[in-house]
Amino acid sequence: MKALPVIAVAAALLIVVAALCIPGSTEERRLPLEFHVLDVSDMDVKDGAVPSGSVNALGWDCFDAADGKNILLSPYGIYFALGMLANGSESGSEAEKEMLGILHSEGIDSLNAYLDSLLAANGEEFVSCGMVMVDRSAVAGTSVSEDFAKAVARYCGGAVSEADFSGDLDAVKALIKEWVSEKTCGLIPDYESIATEDTVCDLLNVVHFKGSWSVPFDSDLTYDEYFRGDGGSVSLVPMMHGTLKGVRYHEDSRFRGIQLEYDSELREGLCMRIILPKDPSSTEVLKEWKSESWENREAFMGKLESSALVDADISLPKLDLSESLDLKKILSELGLSESATFSGMIDGVPLSVEGGKHQARMIVDEEGTEAAAVTEITMEKLSVIPGSDLSKVEFRCDIPFLMAIVDEMFEAFARQIDDLKAQSGHGHGGSELTFVA
Repeated sequence: MKALPVIAVAAALLIVVAALCIPGSTEERRLPLEFHVLDVSDMDVKDGAVPSGSVNALGWDCFDAADGKNILLSPYGIYFALGMLANGSESGSEAEKEMLGILHSEGIDSLNAYLDSLLAANGEEFVSCGMVMVDRSAVAGTSVSEDFAKAVARYCGGAVSEADFSGDLDAVKALIKEWVSEKTCGLIPDYESIATEDTVCDLLNVVHFKGSWSVPFDSDLTYDEYFRGDGGSVSLVPMMHGTLKGVRYHEDSRFRGIQLEYDSELREGLCMRIILPKDPSSTEVLKEWKSESWENREAFMGKLESSALVDADISLPKLDLSESLDLKKILSELGLSESATFSGMIDGVPLSVEGGKHQARMIVDEEGTEAAAVTEITMEKLSVIPGSDLSKVEFRCDIPFLMAIVDEMFEAFARQIDDLKAQSGHGHGGSELTFVA
């Protein structure tokens, strides 16, 4: 993987979805929201600003901070939501310093240059969009900072709209649910916003990915097999099987990795990477992978990307998995203090982080992968300012494994698969898996 923004499963691509894709409807639908449309066509990255940041590093940080046996997240989506948050901090403030540290960036101008480079990676398979909702009563007698609104539009692919959190919270939450459903093409249809009547500003990002395997699995070769989870659990799951010619494969003393390509005429390097422990009897890949530094993880991914080609007999479970993370708790562990004050969103109104949520869903089947994630950060007022001749390997994913959907620039979605006793209610049996960090 290139030394650019990187991360697991929801890759860096533009942040605007022009058409709303609701399954079963061919008509474009529009939400009853009035956006402040800003002309940022002449707004460019600041002269001399050198891009700095790392989606991948943030993704591994969130991966390490998240609790639970199963972890599913979109580093890309989280990064853009936090990019909006960072642009809402006052220049030189402690909040700005903390946010830049979390985002692995050297300065706001460098961060925005980095965000700009991520936006350039947008494509048909991956779309991302942002939205900022501001409570109508909070801007009475003042206004949303023009610098903040322009940064959201230019560097974060977002738009600003007023909403009535304090007067009609249920209606606002219904609008957010519909917006998320539309932008995820129905993959997350019932998102429950964490907004409250005290919410002054709500920062939202949604990402959606859909990719077809370059070589699909044969559905006739899918049948139930046992998956051995950590702690001795055993689950019967639908297991896909296939023999793939000329795929990337790498192993070292601790891990084995394989790279499955997606079929894309527009994008090169779009793939899923799956990591198993070297010991086929081990069920502790999460513990082992977390014991590695993120630099070592990136090094392993890089070696996998450039590894020799092999033929592989692969067994991979069909998946329909969902997860929700407490993003405010994760941000606290990453270094955002309770006293962090964001004075750059609404003129004259200092804000603090009220809550944070990241919800993701991934479907993996014989045809390919579809994944989506929504990231939400709510803000409240501060009361007081504070083939062939190739070698062949067998790659059976019937024990806990890691997977990441990546672009040649960075990883988009990341997933730790440990327990398949229950998959999402949308898929093969069981109830929805939801783990809150």
